[in-house]
Amino acid sequence: MATIVDGKKRIPFMRGMLVSHLIQRGFDHQDAYEIADAVRGALSKRKELPKKEIVGIVGEILEAGYGDHQLGDLLFWEQAPRSVTVDRKSGTRPFSKELLSHSIQASGLPPDRSYLVAKEIETRLIDERRELVPHQELEEMTIRTLAERHGQTYADRYLVWRTWADLEKPLIILIGGASGVGKTSLAVSLANVLDIPSVVATDDIRQIMR
Repeated sequence: MATIVDGKKRIPFMRGMLVSHLIQRGFDHQDAYEIADAVRGALSKRKELPKKEIVGIVGEILEAGYGDHQLGDLLFWEQAPRSVTVDRKSGTRPFSKELLSHSIQASGLPPDRSYLVAKEIETRLIDERRELVPHQELEEMTIRTLAERHGQTYADRYLVWRTWADLEKPLIILIGGASGVGKTSLAVSLANVLDIPSVVATDDIRQIMR
């Protein structure tokens, strides 16, 4: 079994550690096991190797077959936090890439691309071994990532939306149009993107006023 030399630490290479590391970063189980097997095969005749070399071997195997993945620092033998907590004025809550992805959609980015941005941010937080991240820092990280991956326009839209959301003021949107054109459908879709908890149709208002 190969041994990783990291400073004064000597860590036996274990396939399971690498598999767990890859799954945490978005690889499915099958791919993670195949990558770990390939790395184990590359190390079969080695007794010891330095940290930099093992990172290079794993990186080459990943680049060859999974170059589109965010690879991170690849220090799979180091203990990563099991979860990241977001610190807000109102208290703390666990980081959720699903919630962040939903928030990013307010910039106009499609759901699939929003999810990839949120996933990249999650990977970065895990690689940095962050257990607690301030809400403001998370927003700034999201804005930077949007600008880098999809352009400043999406980043500016997200900034405007988050700036308004942080003010904690009510938002009232009036949608007009003839009967049957789809005002309610549009309102429901818009409310879903903007996290507006309630939608009131004009028919309901008319009935109340009667």
